[in-house]
Amino acid sequence: MKGNKQSLITLARLIRCSQWIKNIFVFFPLFFGHKILDLELLKPCVWAVLLFCLLSSAVYCFNDICDWKTDRLHPVKRYRPLAAGEVSLSETIVVMVVFLFLALGGCVALGLYKLLYVFIAYVVLNVLYSSWLKRIAIVDVLVLALFYVMRLIAGSVVTGVENSQWIILMTFLLALLLGLGKRRDDMVKCNETNTVLRQSTTSYSLSFVNVSMGIVGSVTIVCYIMYTVSEEVMAHVGSHYLYVTSLFVLASVLRYLQLAICNGESGSPTRLMWRDHFLQICVVCWFGCFILLLYL
Repeated sequence: MKGNKQSLITLARLIRCSQWIKNIFVFFPLFFGHKILDLELLKPCVWAVLLFCLLSSAVYCFNDICDWKTDRLHPVKRYRPLAAGEVSLSETIVVMVVFLFLALGGCVALGLYKLLYVFIAYVVLNVLYSSWLKRIAIVDVLVLALFYVMRLIAGSVVTGVENSQWIILMTFLLALLLGLGKRRDDMVKCNETNTVLRQSTTSYSLSFVNVSMGIVGSVTIVCYIMYTVSEEVMAHVGSHYLYVTSLFVLASVLRYLQLAICNGESGSPTRLMWRDHFLQICVVCWFGCFILLLYL
């Protein structure tokens, strides 16, 4: 990596800083547990988010190391630093080891031993996914969804705030929908290039993925509505108007399906979130309503 400025840009792309937004899920136990303003709990949660960013970057490097040959055949992934030859394999390995050491060492230094166990499980599952599970249709997207749930678990173990079954279910379903969207993008790219870019795609079809996305999207919306009208949740929140936020969840899911199925833009949910104003407005409105109902 040559040139200080260019090296930093390449490093940021290699560790995928833009993907760190996913680690916001670590805050969910505190947010939905109505304890986000508790500074004693917020401090370890912030550390958990920062350490998860380091860990996830190490995992991204590992994925690139495993897939760099096939990434070169992909119309989008071929521009990743390792696949494009902007960094060497040895440099990527060094970055991976450093970030992994910082993440695991940070848990030990801060005394977050329960978080360390979650991190080890996360790494093991990622190794299994990259080396085997991603080749098995349906299992691959289920594992991708589990990665998001593990972020919830990380937030829970460092704060002691238990995740409700609703939050776990909705996070899993939402992540499953995004995972199916990524597989749909793989199918589209596969048809365009007439090249098998991922082994599991041979067991998928566009019609199957489209139907699956519709089913999972519908179940996600129903699950969220049931959450908002639950007597237990309304008592905890102290409001009977939580169902109003369902409008923004419905709009977000429909918008994502529109972008994925109509526009073929489901390859990177994170990229969509960064650039699609409709989704951004929905998230901001949902977040704002939740703050008003929970904290004001």
